[in-house]
Order: sequence, then C-alpha cells, then structure tokens
Amino acid sequence: MDAVTVHALPEVPLELVDDILEWAMELDTRNGTAISLATVCKYTHSQAIKYLYSRIVVKNFDTLHLLNMSLKMKPSLAKLTKTLIIDLIDDGTYKGAWVRRQLTDLFANMTAAESTLQNLHVLCNSDRFFEYPYGRLDLKSLLCRNHSMPHATVSQPHLTHLIHDDPDYLVRFEPTRYPALTHIATAVILPWTDIWSAYTRPAFLNLVEQQGARLKSLVVVLAREIAALADKDLRTIVKDTPIQLITLTVPNCLGPIKKWTARDFFNLKAAMSQAHLDGSLWDAEHCTPDLVFRDTVPDGRPADV
Repeated sequence: MDAVTVHALPEVPLELVDDILEWAMELDTRNGTAISLATVCKYTHSQAIKYLYSRIVVKNFDTLHLLNMSLKMKPSLAKLTKTLIIDLIDDGTYKGAWVRRQLTDLFANMTAAESTLQNLHVLCNSDRFFEYPYGRLDLKSLLCRNHSMPHATVSQPHLTHLIHDDPDYLVRFEPTRYPALTHIATAVILPWTDIWSAYTRPAFLNLVEQQGARLKSLVVVLAREIAALADKDLRTIVKDTPIQLITLTVPNCLGPIKKWTARDFFNLKAAMSQAHLDGSLWDAEHCTPDLVFRDTVPDGRPADV
C-alpha cells in the first residue's frame, strides 16, 4: 500500500505491519523470549503507527480503498493523521461514483471524532465534482485547485498557509473568512507575456491590495517564458509593503511549458507541497529551483497524451 511519503518498509502494507505488531504484543508471556518481543513490539507499534499514519498520500484507487478499510476497522488511526495528500489521476479505470463514495467515506472516517487533520493537499482528483467537507475541518495549510477550493460560505479561521494553482482565484480567500492567512504560494505556468500583462498581473495587484500588511510571504513559480517580465512586475507590486516575495523559475530540465502534460503540472504542485511540509518553500535562503524541484522530472509523454 503506497500510503505515505516515507515508508520504512515500502514492500509491506501498513495494515500488515499493524497486524504483525499487534500479534507479537499478544504472545504467550510465559516464554522469556516472547516477553522481550512483546515489550519491544508494544513500543514499536506505538511509534511505528504514529509515524506511518501521520502523513498519508493517496496515489491510486487501491490505496484509497485499503485506507478506508483500515480506518473503518481501527477508527483510532484517523486521529493520528496530520497530513493528507490526494493525488488521484485517472488511470483508465476511473469510476466517478465509486471514487466519490470512497472519498466521502474517507472524510467521514477522519471527521467521526474531532479532526486532527492540519494539512490537506489536493494535487489531483479525477473526480472534479467531489465537495471536500471543509466545514468539518480545521486546517493550517491547504493546497487546492479551482474545483477543490472551499465554498464561498466556508471559513477556516486557523488556515495560515495556502498553495493555489490559479492567481485569479486567490482573492476569494477573503480576510474575513481566513483571518490567519499569512503565507500564499501559487504558480503562473503560461508562455504568453500578453496574457500575463492583461490578466495575471492585475490579479496580483488585487491580491496585495486585499490582503494588505497581514500577508507575510508570497511565493510565485514562474514559467521561463514570462519570468523576467513577471518578476519585475511582482517586485513593483509588493514594493513598500512588508510582503516577502520569492519567485522561482521553472528549471530548464522540465522542458518547454507548451509540451507539458497534466502529470507535469501535478508534479510541480507535489514539489511545492513537499517544500511547504519541509519548510523550504517559505525560506528565502532555501527556496530555490534546485532545491524545491530536485526530485521533479518531466513526464516524458507527448503533450496530447
């Protein structure tokens, strides 16, 4: 089960690790070796499960199904999850209604008691119609797309960090509904300078005017084709404000933007997600293309696939 970013035993499903450790904890303690093994397993079980379930990445439909089964059998596991990353791209076997039910069950399991989920990062969800239960979540960071962003009536009072892939939508995260929001990251992956000047630059003007002095950090990933112009415009926009502006140019190794596939865009967001979780995305000294995109490689398929 590919359910976590870092897995000490990648070839062993999480549920099997859990079952093995629980079995060992219940060995006949009349045997000296069993006593020692049970003691070790009790400690190992506690530490391992906390580690394995603290950050969950749902990368395929099988993972989603198995995760739901685990949480239904052991609801207490849901209380261990701090970070949930959804990266569900259509693999040719997509069944919309089934995925929607699975996601509904997943969040029902995670919010059955008071939710401990702090970071929800939706890199990709082939079910564009699923409505995330933001009203039952109390998030600190959110990565979303246009169709997965909170409804206009939803408030997230403790959300501090936002990663969104469309600058035009950033003004929808109004200060009244997101009073703690201080860090915003986005990407402008387009090759046309005229589009930047006509539409995207005004979007950033509106954002800075709306957010005012409360915004501490603005991170913008730029396509190489517009990077020089966009960087100059952005620095003019944030001039005389306390906003820390960090701009990143998409590295050459990822190829021309016009040849990108959908997977390339998702990989870009995955890199931003990881950089947020390790803290480098908001650190001017360490937020560099070489570091943020160190594990990002081109999809390699023709752009029309």
